[in-house]
Amino acid sequence: MSFLTPLYLAGLAALTLPIVMHFIRRRPAEHVEFSSHLFLKPFPPNVAQDRKIDHWLLLLLRLAALALLCFVFARPYFASGSPLPPQTEARRVSVLLLDRSASMRREDLWEQARQQAAEFLEATGPEDAVAMHLFDTRQEIVLDFETWSQTPAPRRVALAASRLAVAETSWHATDLGAALTLAAETLLAVTEPDDVEQVQLQREIVVISDFQQGSDSEALQGYDWPTEMVVRPYFVRPASPGNASLQWLRRSERAGGSAARVRPLVRISNTLDAEQEDFELAWRDVGVSTEEDSATETTSVDRPIRVHVPAGERRVMFGPPFPEGQKSVCLELRQDPHGFDNALYRVTTGKPLSVLFVGDGQADDPQALPYYLRQVLEGDAVREVSFEVFAPADGPPENSTAEVLVASGNLSDAWRVHLQTALRRGKSVWFILSSTGDVTALAGVLDVPALPCEEREAEQGTLLSVLDFTHPLFVPFASPQLADFTKIRFWQYRRLDVSSWPEAQVLAVFDDDSPALLEMPAGAGTLLVLTSGWHPRDSQLARSSKFVPLVWETLEYRTRPQLAEGGYEVGESIPRAALAAALRDEKASLAIELPDGSRQEVASDAGAFVGTTLPGIYTVFEGDQAVTRFAVHTAARESNTTPMELSDLRRWGLLPSDADRPEKENGSDASMSPIQEDAVAIESRQKSWQWLCLAALIVLTGETWLAGWQSRRATSPAELEG
Repeated sequence: MSFLTPLYLAGLAALTLPIVMHFIRRRPAEHVEFSSHLFLKPFPPNVAQDRKIDHWLLLLLRLAALALLCFVFARPYFASGSPLPPQTEARRVSVLLLDRSASMRREDLWEQARQQAAEFLEATGPEDAVAMHLFDTRQEIVLDFETWSQTPAPRRVALAASRLAVAETSWHATDLGAALTLAAETLLAVTEPDDVEQVQLQREIVVISDFQQGSDSEALQGYDWPTEMVVRPYFVRPASPGNASLQWLRRSERAGGSAARVRPLVRISNTLDAEQEDFELAWRDVGVSTEEDSATETTSVDRPIRVHVPAGERRVMFGPPFPEGQKSVCLELRQDPHGFDNALYRVTTGKPLSVLFVGDGQADDPQALPYYLRQVLEGDAVREVSFEVFAPADGPPENSTAEVLVASGNLSDAWRVHLQTALRRGKSVWFILSSTGDVTALAGVLDVPALPCEEREAEQGTLLSVLDFTHPLFVPFASPQLADFTKIRFWQYRRLDVSSWPEAQVLAVFDDDSPALLEMPAGAGTLLVLTSGWHPRDSQLARSSKFVPLVWETLEYRTRPQLAEGGYEVGESIPRAALAAALRDEKASLAIELPDGSRQEVASDAGAFVGTTLPGIYTVFEGDQAVTRFAVHTAARESNTTPMELSDLRRWGLLPSDADRPEKENGSDASMSPIQEDAVAIESRQKSWQWLCLAALIVLTGETWLAGWQSRRATSPAELEG
């Protein structure tokens, strides 16, 4: 038996304490004088006879408890349980994982990582085998075991160093879980030698990373980690801790009452370990002006806004107004020492989403349906929306380009034909039943007989009892944090009998099981029917937090794919249909120019564009003509650079060899020899101290019971009479 911390065995000297206590005789604390005592002669006790131990078993239990506690802190282990027995030859098989994600672009983290990797490679022996992987959201094998084994031993380190020298960081997020599981599977594929009595494999994964909390670990949740595999984490840290980041939010507001300039709503987050708390927000031009379609120099736009965000907190605020006359601009967060995630890009494509409303009520009347719809659409910070309101008495517009139509009220025959035409062309129609008379117009749009419908009122308000969270409209609300619709009350609604519509799909129902929202296929398009309005007379829907996201999900449902003006994240694929929406010929080949000036072709049969490798502005070309642009941002979760706790590795089932020694943050501890490192690994596997703790608890329980039993026995009446 050996001990990891043998100095704690000095605590065995405390075993003398129970022995001394057993030799001490308890004497009465008080003396009571009585009359007969005056005639007695004082007789002192015989001290020599009192110096003896009466309760040997109790003494032994107390000595055993103290001894076991000393052994617990000394951390014993058995050398025979070593994964590398002295009589066998050990061959180390390692996968070297280098984190090359966007967060590794901070200061000199990548240089630190390459230096750590070079030192590890130099320490490898001629019998060792090494594979080298680079990872972010993807994994790249830059050196495999086969190439290593086929290379002569003197040239292996030089080969690995040459491939390491040309490796660079990326702009992708971090997926630590996928990288670890791939490395584990790669190691498990390495077969044992034929003569296992002479050679034993020691499998290990060496991870060099900043280990930030924004790393994705989902792949580890259900993975059964091999017990014989060890993870060696090597940390890299920037000189300036902390990081601030910037993110879009949908809503915006008008600046100074101007109808032309809009201030975007943004969220600024500062990590818990940040030292910098004062920042600036400012626009800069990175694209082309609206007057001429030619590149301009990058210049600042307007004055910056100062903002204070304490460490570990977030602040939601309105940024500076969108610049006038600029198609492509960038909102910068300045004064942050790490700028890899301090830019948000905005592109105006010139093709807004067109929404048409036909029905009763004015857009400036707070009691009408279009009022709240306009607030949602015109308050969007990252997408241009064209919103038109028509009265039922007005004629439908000629050559309308509206992608989404919202209808309510008793419509004329001309409007019914217009809605039918839109449905045949594959557009979306949202029909709001504001009264029972609207059923006639709804039946005319579908060209079916009118359905039975009755008006319902609820003084206390009825609720949505069942929603179909598997439907695309409600999938964003499926999480437990967002699935609560019980705070939205409906005062008036129309009970619609859809038994004669077998093709109707009910998406939500009220408490009385009547449909609240249903979907009807019509031509190539889709008709959504809401049996109650969102205005205050009918419900609280417009004033709830669910209204804005629900409107956007409804308006974008089954519409023609469009490029998201809010942008995409690095690594996100973009459907080709969205890219081709601006082309004259949707089947024509197109090319995309990346922010670094390079171009990538997108074939006509390609399903999506997967080349979003850089943050910035991307330009879509049809031939030699630029037809549209879109923005790509750094992944939001990559901004959470607060270092994770290595206890998370144990929670995931991993066995990090250095997790118990936080001082080893930059490679191996120079003061610890390989023998000591092996001892730590062996003791961590055996965990003998846990059994010793259990034994000490049993001994202390027995000692407590025995001491209490002897105390009751000594004070029993029978003994007092004797």
